[in-house]
Amino acid sequence: MILDCGITFPQEDMPGVDIVIPDMSYLIKNKHKIRGIVITHGHEDHIGAVGYLLKEVNVPVYGAKLALGLLESKLNEMGLLSIAKLNVVDSNSKVSIGCFKAEFIPVNHSIPDTYAVVLTTPVGIILHTADFKIDFNPVNERVADLNRFSEVGNRNVLLMLADSTNATKEGHSMSEKAVGESLDNLIGRSSSRIIIASFASNINRIQQVLNLAEKYRKKVCIFGYSMRNNIKKSIELGYIKVKKGILIEEFEIKNYKSKDLLLIVTGSQGETNSALSKIAFKRHQKISIDKNDLVIRSASVIPGNEKFLYRVINELFRRGANVIYQSLSDVHASGHAYKQELRLLITLVRPKYYMPVHGEFMHMESNAMIAMDMGINEKNIFLLENGDVMKVSSSKITVDEKITVGASFIDGSGVGDLGDDVLKERMILAQDGILNISAVIDKTTRYLKAEPIITAKGFMYEKESDDLMRMIKIMLKEDFDKYQKSTLHISDLHNIIKKRLRSYLYQETKRNPVVLPVIIEV
Repeated sequence: MILDCGITFPQEDMPGVDIVIPDMSYLIKNKHKIRGIVITHGHEDHIGAVGYLLKEVNVPVYGAKLALGLLESKLNEMGLLSIAKLNVVDSNSKVSIGCFKAEFIPVNHSIPDTYAVVLTTPVGIILHTADFKIDFNPVNERVADLNRFSEVGNRNVLLMLADSTNATKEGHSMSEKAVGESLDNLIGRSSSRIIIASFASNINRIQQVLNLAEKYRKKVCIFGYSMRNNIKKSIELGYIKVKKGILIEEFEIKNYKSKDLLLIVTGSQGETNSALSKIAFKRHQKISIDKNDLVIRSASVIPGNEKFLYRVINELFRRGANVIYQSLSDVHASGHAYKQELRLLITLVRPKYYMPVHGEFMHMESNAMIAMDMGINEKNIFLLENGDVMKVSSSKITVDEKITVGASFIDGSGVGDLGDDVLKERMILAQDGILNISAVIDKTTRYLKAEPIITAKGFMYEKESDDLMRMIKIMLKEDFDKYQKSTLHISDLHNIIKKRLRSYLYQETKRNPVVLPVIIEV
């Protein structure tokens, strides 16, 4: 059984990569053993790669109504919806998946319909908390079902897998309702146009924004492909409720005064092609920043995205916007449990074995320390790396094997064919540029038919280009003359040109552009 199947987003050293999915070669090799996929909730890092797995292993998928609704849109785009076997579950469901019997406990998170998963197995009960928090005053959902956790604990849980994302933070996570109060204060006091950037899947946050738009009589326009799709699907399924006439289309914006408009946009992480980034850098076709616009970034920053995000925030300030973000106001609440919530769940479940999951290793280490403080034997706590194989029996757990794991890169329509060599070449192109030489040679006489065409991109300053180009032409003439008078093969000529020009260009510019000779014999 597979538990969640998500994506991550490319880092700065992955130019041209759209998304990153897990390397599925091990699963494909063992696909005859897979009986189903269980989805805990509808975030991209939990459902984003399901379609790529179903292409190879078409097994039943189990998940809540919202998670499967968001997944349906992705599968439809991939042409897989008609063959996918999707099964909706809820808190009352008990489903058999091979030798597993699965039950689902509602928890709080930043998206509705998030469920912890209880697996009854031949060796004992395994509990996965999913991404969770305990919010006693939630928006648009019930409080996490602590009674169910206690009941499961009474059945002797063998192993508990627990969310570690905020395990380094003391206390209790902030309620989503508190974010609504902060947003109410900001929106109610504003006399200018408002732009709110958030995660496209933060349905509860979007619902609060729409409620406030109605309260303060503002018209709402949505920008960003994923934001529009998620809101549309959530309205269809009843997870977002909005009064008729609140939402408007882009072409209707001109009919309203700026102070009466509220825009909900993608780009809370500073993504280059997001709506907020395009607006900030004047690349958006419909919207540009006006002086005194109120821009609210209602999201946390994902580690690694700081550089991109602060560049966007700086540009917004530069254009005269008033920008509010998490460190300035309570405009975001995490969807992950703090230490006190983890302590409460451990107390209720009382597992024999404990395994921190999610987050970085330092978060999992902190989660392990919490478990030890709560009385779980250190020998019964397992910190695993990607690829570690855990073997679970009724009497013991061992981790003594490792499989090869990694990532596959999605680049346009290509999947997995981008290796380290390709990424390295892209990094060189991005950092050092390219020099292309195109030439046509007479196959019989070995003479040039015309002067070579030289194209330089990304490495030559204008003030140095004339001298460099003059010397490049001299060197090329020497190489082609040598070829004409010799018995060298055309491949030898390619290598000579590349070697000499790379050496010369590094000597003169201290850069290593890609030298690409294209020589055609006619």
